Amino acid sequence: MADELQFAGHLPETDLLETKMSQLLRRVRSGEATLNLAEYAEYALMLAIVLTITLLTAAMIGRNSHHVISEISKQLS
Repeated sequence: MADELQFAGHLPETDLLETKMSQLLRRVRSGEATLNLAEYAEYALMLAIVLTITLLTAAMIGRNSHHVISEISKQLS
């Protein structure tokens, strides 16, 4: 079945993925693996979103821990 698909000009899904990965590895080894402007923009946007979520989470944890420490100090005094 797989031979029939290859002879027909169609690769099974796993072979297609392997082909793409081998092409990518060949480009990386030869130094031709460059990103275009759209890919840089996409990575920059993802980085900005991750940093925003991280900073907001840290701020929320900081506010909550301040409240807990204040309550503990009130109970101790």
